[in-house]
Amino acid sequence: MSLPPVVCDTGPVIALTLLDRLALLPQLYHPILPQSVAEEWQQGRHRSPERSLPDSYEIFPSGPGSEKTIRGLGRGESAVIRTAVEKQIAKILMDEKKGRAVARKEFGLTPIGTAGLLVEAKRKGLVSDLASLFEQLQKKSYWIAPKIVEWALALGGEVGRESSP
Repeated sequence: MSLPPVVCDTGPVIALTLLDRLALLPQLYHPILPQSVAEEWQQGRHRSPERSLPDSYEIFPSGPGSEKTIRGLGRGESAVIRTAVEKQIAKILMDEKKGRAVARKEFGLTPIGTAGLLVEAKRKGLVSDLASLFEQLQKKSYWIAPKIVEWALALGGEVGRESSP
């Protein structure tokens, strides 16, 4: 069975790294990272020197004009949108609100964020406790809006189990 592709931005990959769950994404999707996103992840403080991306993460090489940004978005968000359009992949993994809005409204892409990914993982039995995962992210200074956390906990069947403020 072939998994559907998803083009990934740096933020959700950082979140999975902080949770020590990089192997989770390839259980749900075929992850594709634009080269600039992979480079940004590798330069991050969140990562230990000996850790690298799993082989199941495909790195998509940068093409001409890859440094150009789209309407005030960052380099990573722009690369994700460009890669998704070029490869004709509808789903992207991105947490940044403005980038998600531009991807959806201007390019017809379907964004999912870290919270949505974790809900999918719970529904498929790959994680058991969303609240503890959101608490871990919060302790490691990865911010997800409380409203989104509440939404994810409700979808994951963990109503009333909010992560700490």
